[in-house]
Amino acid sequence: MKRMVMKNVYILLYGGLLFACAFPSMTLFYDQCNTPKWLCTLFMAGLLAVCTAIYYGIKRKRPTGFCHFEAWSEATAMAITLESLYALVSLFKYPATWQLGIAGTFDNPAGLALFLCSLLPFPLGIVLQRPADKGKKVIYMTVILLATVTLLLTHSRTGILCLAAYVLMGISSSGKCSTRLGWKIIIPVITLAGCFALFFKSGSTSGRMFILERTWELIRESPWTGYGTGGFDLKYMNRQADFFRQHPESPATMLADETGHPLNEFAYLWVEYGIVVPLALLFLWMGTWHILRKRKDMPSQTGTYTLISLLLFALFSYPLKYPITWVIIGYCAVIVGMGHFKLLLLPKLLKALAVLFLASFGIGLWIHLAREIPWEKEWGHAARETLKGKGQEMMPRYARLYTHFSHNPEFLYNYTAELFQAGHTEKAWHTAQACRKQWNKYNLELLTGDICRELRKYEEAICHYQRAAYMCPVRFAPLEGLYYAYRNIGDTIRADSIAQIIQQKKVKIPSYDVERIKKEIKPQKQRMLKNVP
Repeated sequence: MKRMVMKNVYILLYGGLLFACAFPSMTLFYDQCNTPKWLCTLFMAGLLAVCTAIYYGIKRKRPTGFCHFEAWSEATAMAITLESLYALVSLFKYPATWQLGIAGTFDNPAGLALFLCSLLPFPLGIVLQRPADKGKKVIYMTVILLATVTLLLTHSRTGILCLAAYVLMGISSSGKCSTRLGWKIIIPVITLAGCFALFFKSGSTSGRMFILERTWELIRESPWTGYGTGGFDLKYMNRQADFFRQHPESPATMLADETGHPLNEFAYLWVEYGIVVPLALLFLWMGTWHILRKRKDMPSQTGTYTLISLLLFALFSYPLKYPITWVIIGYCAVIVGMGHFKLLLLPKLLKALAVLFLASFGIGLWIHLAREIPWEKEWGHAARETLKGKGQEMMPRYARLYTHFSHNPEFLYNYTAELFQAGHTEKAWHTAQACRKQWNKYNLELLTGDICRELRKYEEAICHYQRAAYMCPVRFAPLEGLYYAYRNIGDTIRADSIAQIIQQKKVKIPSYDVERIKKEIKPQKQRMLKNVP
């Protein structure tokens, strides 16, 4: 009875942790999607650590019959089911996602695909481990089918590749089919996956290659030490602007846009920290894979599958952004560690130290959350109130938040925008300069151009607008700023040239702002032409 109670407790703990990784959006915070996930995940991780410390601290003997893997797998099945149902319901609520790909509780379909792919091996492991239990087998096969359908609806190419990899690994490790039959299955899977990756979303593929080429240019300039934390945000968009300045006729002008990640974690870490960190990450992955692959127990086997999903997403996406990645890394670390030692079999001193570490870790996370959550809530409240037209009233709050978030470039940008909207133009300019030391992005350049134009620093405004235009050649807003800046200084020739560019420029995605700019600029151009001798 006690073992069943503890198993149910751990199912709730594991389920709560996984649910936290997919926590729905909350308007309480500035980042409505990702901040709730991280905060809830840290809280549940702390709770799990403290409960585990208490459990093993008072347990004298090794438990028999309580399998953490089964509890974890049942928790993953519940998490997969809830997230999949939520995503499918949202699909019918917002039919446009049929074409774009469903995202569930995540900010991007890639996040949902990562969540499903990293958890899918666990219910599959239970099916393979206990095939005699037909009722449970049917339930878990239903969960697997539901997750597969949801994964396909995300339109995530990396997710599809993960499914293909799972099939190939299952065939190679099962030993139940002949080599000839195996290759009859493997070859079509490889072919279909390759065709999907190459021909589906071909524009997206070209855009990814362009980003990786610019990223490699940054790496070549500082391959050993990188540019430090935040180096990609500081350097990449300038590099993209320099490329289009030198190649204005490049076909990539219709593909390039605001970029905050090269869609490859190894390249990203290389830019930030030099070659040592991505190499260490790769060797760590290979070592963990080698250890788990050699073992025949089901927890280790499922660990190899999850590691494959993490590797594929690390090559083609940004999995480290999501807490589910770190939870899976923690799971693999625990599985590797449990193969070498058992907590209850350690000497009393080492066991006490391990229990103390777990308890301290959990309490430390709670202390950190107790300090951070009020600041995050305050920022979210201030941002919401400014949207209601109370920007002037929120300035004292933003000034107080600045003391805590002065090293957060996203906050600095938000603060700059709110200062500008509230009429504190001079202070907005100084805040923008502080932000530029950590962050060089299209939106910041555009905003800084607007600020400079308001301060009548027209030459400086022109420089910022030009850089923004080169950063994202597909955008119209920098050209609008340039047009009015040239008119402010009386340069009607260049203003007329910009007006012509605006009228002739191809529209990538039709929008109200683009239509407005074209309508407003065209009459000004016509009036100027009438006055030209």
